[in-house]
Amino acid sequence: MTELQKYDSLSKEEIMRMTGQEDDSGSGSLVLPKLAINRVGEDDDGNPLSYTYYTLPLPKDNPDERAPCLISCADDEQEELGLEKDEFVVEIHELNGLGLCKTEEELAILYRSLTNEDIE
Repeated sequence: MTELQKYDSLSKEEIMRMTGQEDDSGSGSLVLPKLAINRVGEDDDGNPLSYTYYTLPLPKDNPDERAPCLISCADDEQEELGLEKDEFVVEIHELNGLGLCKTEEELAILYRSLTNEDIE
């Protein structure tokens, strides 16, 4: 059995690679998507934000913009939360910490509990 890597120890680039997000650092690389995690770096009007966070609709293929979702902390909250750079925690959006996940395993368990589907 392989060891699971802590979700909160993954770098932004590793999360983007795992989830099929294009790396906007200039390399232009794109990998096959595993999860439907959305990287949010701009407001509703398309203006760049000074921070980035990630969302995952429930279930991940739900096209409804108002669907419940999991949301990460923003990258500008990491120091306040005692996290290293590019470490994130994830929770159920707008439920004040309910479903807080700090590892990849916790995230997979929560997702399965909420959707009866595997996260990948």
